[in-house]
Amino acid sequence: MNKLDAFLGIKFHPDNRNQQLIEKIVDTLKTRSIYAKVFVKDIEDYGKHKIKSSQIMPITLLEIKKADIFIAECTEKGVGVGIEAGIAYASGLPVYVIAKKGSRVSDNMKRIAKQIIFYKDTKEISEKLKL
Repeated sequence: MNKLDAFLGIKFHPDNRNQQLIEKIVDTLKTRSIYAKVFVKDIEDYGKHKIKSSQIMPITLLEIKKADIFIAECTEKGVGVGIEAGIAYASGLPVYVIAKKGSRVSDNMKRIAKQIIFYKDTKEISEKLKL
C-alpha cells in the first residue's frame, strides 16, 4: 500500500488525558502506512508549544488540506471534531469515523462518513479500515 497522510480529529482535553489513546491510534495506523497528523500532538506537542487561539483554525485548515483522508475519533462528542470533519468533507476528503464500541455517533457524522469503525482495541482500526 502507498503511504497516506491523514488528519486525525479528536476531542481536545487541556490536561491531555487522551494522549495515550492518540498515540495508540497513530501507531496502529502506521502499520497500514497511514501517517496521521494530530493538532495537539504534532503542532502543539501536547502543550509545549502554545498556539494563539486565533491561529488554531487557519493552521488546522492547512493541515486538513494537506491530508489524503480525515479520521474523526468520535468516542467523545466534540464540536471541533465536527467542524474539522465538515471542512474535510467539503474539501472532498474521505471521512472515516472511529469510536469505541458502545459510543453514539451523531447522524451528521454518519451521513458524511465513508466508513464507521467501532473498536474495542485500537488495533482493530487498522484491521477494519477499508480504503
